[in-house]
Amino acid sequence: MEVAAYRNGCTYKIWQLQGLAKDPACREYLLREGAVGIAAQLLSDQQLGENSAGLLRCLVSPEGSQKLIEAGGVDRLVKLLSADSAKTREAAALALYHMSAASPAFCTEVFTSMCKAMLEKRGDALVLAALEPLYHGEPEEGLAAAYLLNVLTAGPAQQWPDYFICAGTNAVLSLMQQLTMDSSRTAGVYAASCALTCLAALPVNQPAIVQELLSVLQRGNESGKQQTGLLLWRLLNAGATASTNPAVAAQCAASHDLVPGISWALHAQSWAAAGIVQALTYDGHRVTNSVTKGPDSDAIRLRIVAPEANVIPQLITLLGSQDTQAQAAAAHALANLTAYRSGSCEACSKAQRIGNFAPFAQQRGQAACPHQPQGRVLNSTAPSEVLRLLMASNDSAVVSACVAAISNLCATEEGQSRVHDEAKRAPVGMEGVKARLLQLVSGKVLSVRCQDAARNVLVRLESHNRKAPPISLMTLLLQPPTPVPAFPEP
Repeated sequence: MEVAAYRNGCTYKIWQLQGLAKDPACREYLLREGAVGIAAQLLSDQQLGENSAGLLRCLVSPEGSQKLIEAGGVDRLVKLLSADSAKTREAAALALYHMSAASPAFCTEVFTSMCKAMLEKRGDALVLAALEPLYHGEPEEGLAAAYLLNVLTAGPAQQWPDYFICAGTNAVLSLMQQLTMDSSRTAGVYAASCALTCLAALPVNQPAIVQELLSVLQRGNESGKQQTGLLLWRLLNAGATASTNPAVAAQCAASHDLVPGISWALHAQSWAAAGIVQALTYDGHRVTNSVTKGPDSDAIRLRIVAPEANVIPQLITLLGSQDTQAQAAAAHALANLTAYRSGSCEACSKAQRIGNFAPFAQQRGQAACPHQPQGRVLNSTAPSEVLRLLMASNDSAVVSACVAAISNLCATEEGQSRVHDEAKRAPVGMEGVKARLLQLVSGKVLSVRCQDAARNVLVRLESHNRKAPPISLMTLLLQPPTPVPAFPEP
């Protein structure tokens, strides 16, 4: 087989060879006869580049990848990424993707070649810039770029992260388009999600990625909001420590799009948006705030429960979902919102200073300020819905979150009274609620901490049935129980 034979047949015969290469036996024959080396040479021909790249994609194998490296085809394929033809750019990106997926050594060669090309062209050796022509092209080009970035960020980016900086490129925008464009393209959505996750592991890339995610939560379609919310939730979760990633949380807290984004995503019935609320209001990272500079979860709570955000009503709607994942996420979010422990708002504090007794009770932890997170939750239908879900659900994650939320609500006299009244109004009555709590305390469904929370609720309900003692020094010194943070396993 000679190059001249391909040139005489023009592009049609190369296209025919692509069809033949789909058969395993024919592919083996073409590999033995040196088709990879010949196709690598034809990449230099502008008219034959697209079909030659397509043939190489059909000849994917570890052996074919090695032969392409030896034939010098990697640099030629990388050069085709900036070709004038959109089809040629797409074919080159797909060939590089398939060859890289088949061979880690080839993936490293692609990374090196792209760095060299950008160093010569721009002087900065940034890998993401090599795909710039594809970011601005047709949707198929963006999809091919997402596939290639998926293997590059999973491989070379783990060893040489400094070459994968997003600044100065449109990589994030292109990947976000693939993430939100069409939910039927599951492979493209997965590739874009993986690439963005790896890129967000670099602190220098986090601000741009988090800001774009929050922005898409407002303007994207319903499917896009689901995917975007899920990705942001994953970035917020530091799975190894079962806590919130303080760096990503700080980026979220600094954005003006945080609350509108969460509100719009909840409106689209995104359980991941409830997971975002839960992660941002989790108190587990407080002890390391001085080191990690994590955000103030109380300040985030105040923003989230603002009436204009409409977050609490939408969390309550998710509690009534048939999806246990949505129920658990919403219950966890409400549990963390009710863990607020920063006293009264400015208006209530002012009333306290002029001698109003009610705010004084709030200050000692016996009443909930109606303008603070716990007070706003109490003034909604959340207590009754959480109690209903506690009685109806058999899912351990849902039950744990419901117990945590109810225990936190019982931290004040007002909350304790509300829970007591809701238990009396429950279809099973007060005795049925107590029986359920006893079952949870004595069973193995909950963690030790949540069992303690269930025991606390049970004690509070029992004490509320007895005659209330007069106010004394001991009751004034009574402190509410420690809030129970809710953080599900990712």
